[in-house]
Amino acid sequence: MTARRIDRPAIGRRWLKFTSGFARPLLLLAAAVALSGATSAAEPVAPAPAGAAYLFVYFTENTIDGEKLRFAISDGNNALQWKTLNDGRPMLQSNEGTRGLRDPFIMRSAEGDRFFLLATDLSAARTGWGDATRHGSQYLEIWESTDLIHWGKQRHVRVNLPAAGMTWAPEATYDPTIGAYVVYWTSTLYKDAAHMVEDGEGPQILTATTRDFRTFTTPTPWFKAADVPGAVRAKGMIDATVMKDRGLYYRFTKISDARACASSDILAQVSPSLRTDGASGQWKILDRCIGRRAGTPEVEGPTAFVANPGDTSGFKYFLWVDDYGGAGYIPLATNALDGKIAWTYPRDFHLPPSPRHGTVLSITAAERERIEAHWRSTTPEGADVTARWVVPPVLASGTQLPVPVGFAATWRADGQALRDDVLTNRDAAARVVRLEGRLTRADGTTLTKSFTVRVLSSGARQLEAYARTPTGAHDANQPTVARSVHLTLSGADGRMTPLNDDYGVLFAKGDYTGVDRVALRGVADPSLFHFADGALGVIATRIDMAGKPDPAETATVIFRSDIARAGDFEELGTLDLRSADGVAQPHAIWDSAARRYLVSWTDGNAQQRWTTVANLARTEWQVLSV
Repeated sequence: MTARRIDRPAIGRRWLKFTSGFARPLLLLAAAVALSGATSAAEPVAPAPAGAAYLFVYFTENTIDGEKLRFAISDGNNALQWKTLNDGRPMLQSNEGTRGLRDPFIMRSAEGDRFFLLATDLSAARTGWGDATRHGSQYLEIWESTDLIHWGKQRHVRVNLPAAGMTWAPEATYDPTIGAYVVYWTSTLYKDAAHMVEDGEGPQILTATTRDFRTFTTPTPWFKAADVPGAVRAKGMIDATVMKDRGLYYRFTKISDARACASSDILAQVSPSLRTDGASGQWKILDRCIGRRAGTPEVEGPTAFVANPGDTSGFKYFLWVDDYGGAGYIPLATNALDGKIAWTYPRDFHLPPSPRHGTVLSITAAERERIEAHWRSTTPEGADVTARWVVPPVLASGTQLPVPVGFAATWRADGQALRDDVLTNRDAAARVVRLEGRLTRADGTTLTKSFTVRVLSSGARQLEAYARTPTGAHDANQPTVARSVHLTLSGADGRMTPLNDDYGVLFAKGDYTGVDRVALRGVADPSLFHFADGALGVIATRIDMAGKPDPAETATVIFRSDIARAGDFEELGTLDLRSADGVAQPHAIWDSAARRYLVSWTDGNAQQRWTTVANLARTEWQVLSV
């Protein structure tokens, strides 16, 4: 793509030009800009391109893996039929804040030259829900991309008020009257510094403005339950989403009605002005109790979008709602937004497995082809499927077994057929299972593979590995501590507690550079796995104290626990993955069928790479796809 400068509306500040992780320089503002009260008109530089498909970003469940972001693409120009990308595996994860990602929102910039992705900084898997609305995050997690494939560095940006207890479900809408993005999210506000006394409004929607998703104006209340006749004020509202159509803004929010609705449900409003607040009276109520009237259970997390021209589903508008206690997203659809909207609960739709609160983005035919080509090049084909189709040797009860894209799977555990590709253990102790899987292509060809798997009991505790971002050379979280392997363990209540008071557990060996001189080394992206004999392992990217990865031949480091004392680890050394383009987010899985380790990673071009290794301690090699 030819580099070009995008001139955003003039606001009396000079441009800064810097090099980022994108293919060309980005142009950013040199200072924060106060946008409140701005009246200058500024139209988008580029009109929205004609959509020919859709991209969907979402999270899946209240687990550590589920609170990472996944992507799917529509099967043609049809908002009801979907295919996962990256075999349904996560594509973005957080290394900041709570390290959990929920409620992702994606949008195209007003100029059309990039995409912004926002997400809630919340990990229910690690911290539970007890203090989530009182002492939750006041930050947003933000990424940018120019092609929807390669994403820049995560930005952990504080946007909220000190009085706010949380910052949930962020979204943004471009307002051409001020040439800026209106960003809104859910917060509960408190009267005291300890966040013990609420302001009486319950959860409400706050709003701020930005032009670059780096600096934001001070947030102000935008919409609260007190603005809606018949709403239960103390229960407040959550999860506002906005759809623009023919010059009008349609807002959908979850509220609790005092009567006439069996549960909290979705409210629909319309206004000619985006930024006017709820007390102004300009937001007219169109509909309420939308989910229940359409036949859903209690839902939340709405996302609304206008159908592409020629969408083959036959509908013009979509409102997806999250059945958070059940299957996840349910698509509702209609052909008119006038009066009391007649929402249809379609019978024929195919969404990714267990999708939770996210957003759908209209994309062009060229964008669809580029995304599909990228992920098709990293999807296993032919003989590769046999090597990459692996079930880990230790699984939590309730784990859904892997099924490669383009295949149907049937499973048998100890000779008994499994339902829904889920392996469970209702016993009080772990049990060993002989697992047989058969994959079938659409053309009828099949392949089979058998694994030996230890299935943990439902009460098994969960262990997670991570590294931190240093805050300063003289802080407790200085580089040598932050860039070590940290471990966190779940308790009886399911909440995760960092071991060693979050000061790190495993430290990489340094490199001797001379007499009494050592160049310190740290780790990034540590990942847990099990060795063939059941010992616990950690694989990670080896970096220096500034965060720069090692050269390829020493870029991956392996740790192994003592089989008798799981808390005692030793560093086995480095693994040469022979990746000229770098190593990030390495993972290892013991394949009990092939009796080899499958090692996968992401290179510097965001390409998925993999190989198999006979012995991680000796690094014997059989290179299959690098």
